[in-house]
Amino acid sequence: MGLYRSGQTGQAVNLLAFAFGGSNPSGPTISKNKMKKYYVYLARCNDNTIYTGYTVDLKNREAMHNKGEGAKYTKHRRPVKIVYSEEFDTITEALQREAEIKKLNRAAKERIINLPS
Repeated sequence: MGLYRSGQTGQAVNLLAFAFGGSNPSGPTISKNKMKKYYVYLARCNDNTIYTGYTVDLKNREAMHNKGEGAKYTKHRRPVKIVYSEEFDTITEALQREAEIKKLNRAAKERIINLPS
């Protein structure tokens, strides 16, 4: 996989913990690790094209693409391999990044894929 990134969670986790019975809004009582993560990914298709998408489960999403159930674009371009991903704490961050990447040309997407881990 490629670069691993995450968004900012600190204050949101603190307020969420307080809302669910935490005694102090500045000291969370729930673990950040229990929060859902969102991923933006680049998948290389059998015809060497690059598909960009988002998911909450990278392994399952790759499997869905390879069953022909992932996206219309990848259905006839199997097998598909996820070659790069970024992690986010909110769906908003993930969707914004997905939109940014989708606007890039192929050369820019290849540079992202080839970034050192």
